[in-house]
Amino acid sequence: MKKILTISALALSISAANAATFVIEKQGTSFAMDGGSGSEREGNTAYIWETDDEMDNENQWWVQYDRGDGYYSYKKYGTSLCLDGGEDGSDGQEITLEECDADNYDQHWEKVKVTSGTEIYRFIKRNDDEHAIYGGEENTNKLDLTLTDEDDDDADQYWELFNIDTDSVVDDEDDDSDSETDSSTTPDGYAALITDSSSSDTGELRLNLGNGYSEGTLSVDVKMSSDETETAYIGIYGESGADTAYRMAELKLDDSYSDYGDSYIGVRLRDDSSYDSSTLTSISADAWTNFTVAWDLDSATYSVEVDGTELGYFNLIESSEDVQYVAIKLSTNSGKAAADYPIFIDNIDVSSGSDSVFFDDFESYDANYDLSSDDNYDSKSFSVTVVDPENLDEVDDGNTDDTDDGSTDDTDDSTGTISDFDWDGWKVTLPVNGDTYYDDGNTDSAAEILPMDEESGEQCSEDVFNEDLENDYFWSDSEGLHFKVPMNLDGKTPNTSYIRSELRELYDWSPCETSSEANWAYGGDHTLEATLRMDDYNEDTTKVVIGQIHGHDISYATIKLHWEGDDKPIRVIYNETPEESSSESVYLGYVDASDFFSYTIKMTDEGIELTAGGVTETIKFGEELDDAWTDETFYFKAGLYPQEEPDEDSSDVYEATFSSVTVTHSN
Repeated sequence: MKKILTISALALSISAANAATFVIEKQGTSFAMDGGSGSEREGNTAYIWETDDEMDNENQWWVQYDRGDGYYSYKKYGTSLCLDGGEDGSDGQEITLEECDADNYDQHWEKVKVTSGTEIYRFIKRNDDEHAIYGGEENTNKLDLTLTDEDDDDADQYWELFNIDTDSVVDDEDDDSDSETDSSTTPDGYAALITDSSSSDTGELRLNLGNGYSEGTLSVDVKMSSDETETAYIGIYGESGADTAYRMAELKLDDSYSDYGDSYIGVRLRDDSSYDSSTLTSISADAWTNFTVAWDLDSATYSVEVDGTELGYFNLIESSEDVQYVAIKLSTNSGKAAADYPIFIDNIDVSSGSDSVFFDDFESYDANYDLSSDDNYDSKSFSVTVVDPENLDEVDDGNTDDTDDGSTDDTDDSTGTISDFDWDGWKVTLPVNGDTYYDDGNTDSAAEILPMDEESGEQCSEDVFNEDLENDYFWSDSEGLHFKVPMNLDGKTPNTSYIRSELRELYDWSPCETSSEANWAYGGDHTLEATLRMDDYNEDTTKVVIGQIHGHDISYATIKLHWEGDDKPIRVIYNETPEESSSESVYLGYVDASDFFSYTIKMTDEGIELTAGGVTETIKFGEELDDAWTDETFYFKAGLYPQEEPDEDSSDVYEATFSSVTVTHSN
């Protein structure tokens, strides 16, 4: 079947939703919440009991149900009994097993995360926010669970959730029996394959619904590789287009978000400025998973289901427009053609009420059909083809071993390998002063190395900035440009107390003349693209600038891209005006800096467009940026600029490898 673009009635059959199942272990112990044996335990007290290594004690399996607004109920697996905190609340009040009732607030527990990036929570009673579930000071079998005064510093209130769902176990909310069934879906036949074949664009399947819908549902089957090194996004957008400014809801899929190893992919949500640091759920890699997103403009909310499990209701990022665009993207990763790390898409189904708006199971296409040229998909779709997932040897991905150069027609060669680096277009600033490096008596400013005047053969600095340069702070090889900043050095530059190993662009430079005049003026397009990997850094305090636009003879940068660790999004700090420092911020996407990731900084007549982690933001002249900036001249910077004061006793070291740094100017 292909697409249904006309409105017609659709009979929907909805299977009972299965919910996530957990062992809830007292953090740092080997004891977990236990409901006791048997199903006839209504009114009995729950307790802790020692867990086994396999976590196969069904008395310790708790099925989680989302009750909305951040509250959850926990039903003992295979029964109809839920953890109940009793009426009101008092210190020492027992937690009992009672008949599950979705409307009974005594069975609703707020999950309060203890530590970001973990699955450790406190459980606070819904209708009594002064009391939490308490595991006792001792760790002994059959110690009763009780309420206690909630205290975020009390480790005996900390509980770690271990998801023990398998493909063979389903426990329905309205069914008190265990059932054995395969809950996974395996779509047959053809599917869409999204790859990342260009360093300057994401692979994307984009759908324009033709009209806006104030309420509706998107359902799509997705499969990602366990070798995934890229990040995928599932998003809905407003009537103005599928750009970030009109994003209404977005899921982000990345293996670094899962606590369960390489065979799982973590899922996070986008809020109004960044991605939630908490993982919503984890899915199995190399297996089909159904995602369902249902939106409602009246309440300005949307819900998320994964394989039928409702994960909750969330606020729409934007609610000023109806939903008209759907986009599934695979983000850029160092220009690598990602045929080895694709995302498969099948059974895209969009409905509004009982009406079907769009459906595609890709069965009407031929293998290797290019969907980016298909009339039923938006023209912004890119690097997406129809394949048989079970027979990928037949896929013509343009990147097979028997091609001459591995390139495809879609590849953008503007960002190449490090062999394409323009050595004459940059100088490098080192994290040591001139006297330390050159023994020239200059203790006031950092040492710099400039390219040679190729025409005259004159050296512009004692060392020459070229592919043969090698010192403790900068060198190059087949992998890329290497930058290193030990934080016990002394190479500060004017207007800062920080040190760096960083490139400074030399635009239209007259060799061996002052580099302060090597700048470009506002007007036209000016783009810096870079791909890098963080090799060493201080995990506790990391904050490092990796790219900049700087105004000539101005004390502070126009914009700086900050990487502040994998648990935080790339942060853009900008100054509203060249007259004074203001340091406003916007946020881009999350990246896994242990692998190569890319960013783009582009100044246009309208403003500065910034992209990283699959997210693009634009700060505009006359709005976020004062129009006074358009009277200045600029230069790019790229490398390592840690935002940490050096200390002669410090053992911190920052190191990164840039596999690509390119600049283009179009006036």
